Amino acid sequence: MPAPPSNPPATPRPASGLNPHHAPQRPLALVLFLPAATLLTTAALLAPNPDGHGTHTSLGLAPCGLLQATGIPCPTCGMTTAFALAADASLLQSLLTQPLGFLLALATACVVIVSGYALVTGMRLQPLIDAVLQPRTFWVFAALTVLAWAYTIARMQLA
Repeated sequence: MPAPPSNPPATPRPASGLNPHHAPQRPLALVLFLPAATLLTTAALLAPNPDGHGTHTSLGLAPCGLLQATGIPCPTCGMTTAFALAADASLLQSLLTQPLGFLLALATACVVIVSGYALVTGMRLQPLIDAVLQPRTFWVFAALTVLAWAYTIARMQLA
């Protein structure tokens, strides 16, 4: 009597090449893709304010209250302008306008690319999300926020 094969035959993949076991990743990918793509699209439609801040007012938002009251920009002053510049591929100008806004615009573009890829392929996103959502990420973001704010204050005081 012949011995049974030691390895069972592999389960064939669907003809589409997509892994059906990754289907639950697509809703997560969509939840990440839509807001990130909307943010970058909105930024691309904005005309960056040449002052390096205030671009958000073209969206109907109020001017920065802290800047108006004290002459000191808030930690997010210039971020909308930096996003608009980055979306227009003016990367150096975006970085010089608001460094954290520039980094966030790049991160948003990465989210669009990776989540878009996951929408098409069914790639699992959870390992990547787990790698990013670490305590050190919060501390690095907090430090970058303070450094970018100090830079923005200095840039606006020299202007």
